[in-house]
Amino acid sequence: MPAANTAAGCQRLREVAHAFWFGRGRRGRTPVSARARGAARSLVAALPLALAATAALANNALVVENLCTETIWIQQQNMNPAGGGVNNPVVVELAPKASHTYAIASTVATPSVALWPKTGCDDTGQNCKTGQQAAPCPPQGCTYPIASMPEVTFVPGTSGQTFIDASMVNGFSLPVAIVPSKNAGHTSNCTPAICPTITEASCPTAENLSTNGAYPAYASVDLRLIEDGAFVGCMAPCAYLTKVKGLQPTDPAAAAYCCQGPVYGQSAACKAGPVATTKYVSLIHKACASEVYAYPYDDANGTHSCIGSVTLTATFCPPAKK
Repeated sequence: MPAANTAAGCQRLREVAHAFWFGRGRRGRTPVSARARGAARSLVAALPLALAATAALANNALVVENLCTETIWIQQQNMNPAGGGVNNPVVVELAPKASHTYAIASTVATPSVALWPKTGCDDTGQNCKTGQQAAPCPPQGCTYPIASMPEVTFVPGTSGQTFIDASMVNGFSLPVAIVPSKNAGHTSNCTPAICPTITEASCPTAENLSTNGAYPAYASVDLRLIEDGAFVGCMAPCAYLTKVKGLQPTDPAAAAYCCQGPVYGQSAACKAGPVATTKYVSLIHKACASEVYAYPYDDANGTHSCIGSVTLTATFCPPAKK
């Protein structure tokens, strides 16, 4: 797959993921696995080469670790692509300092993988106090999808391009980092995304979402999501306006912060609009050294890519950078 096509596909995956979390559905493609070739005799003769090729393809890896002081549960999405021959658990429980390694398909692409943390869950890893943003939803409904979310698209092969990012487009819950191994063949953009200081204390409590004064009712809003007296997460501007105030992403009062609609629905207009200068976006760019997505079309900061096999480590509650 050419790099340009893969990069364009990565952007489309981001748009689809954003639409999915805000109730607009999702689309995707199912990769086709390779077909076996040759008769038994030639297969035996080619076995050493086949094993070597498989080993090269199988070197992609994804590890998630918990450096928080409490047990967390990690939920994954899209980790088991059709034809990939892998069967990862949807939810894994991680005690403090524990880790889990996911199996990555070696012969087909694994697109649009997402991981997010949950806390206060039952024995099945569901009915959580925070992070229960996907089914099965509790009687009161699923929470807002604002958890800190590492995202990965794996493309197999020694020349395959793997795209990584940590998305704060919807909001954040726990400090997070996603770090690639230092393998040969990486691009200059194969760099970590590390956000060790995003906490409740850093979440803006007087954010101006008035669209340059056009909607004064939103001139000073608290982006913290508090449920039953506990901090659940910090909402991004679009999440606050759509989930708390009930606006549609294309409503005039929300469009500039959701980058939707005829005025703000394009990259240049979105970046030139008020969302880029909000306290929330400034916080994310500063805390994460401009290494993650803080709003839609924040690609220059958010997208990282690596060539060839790579091990990625996603850490929740990472230590502060030295």
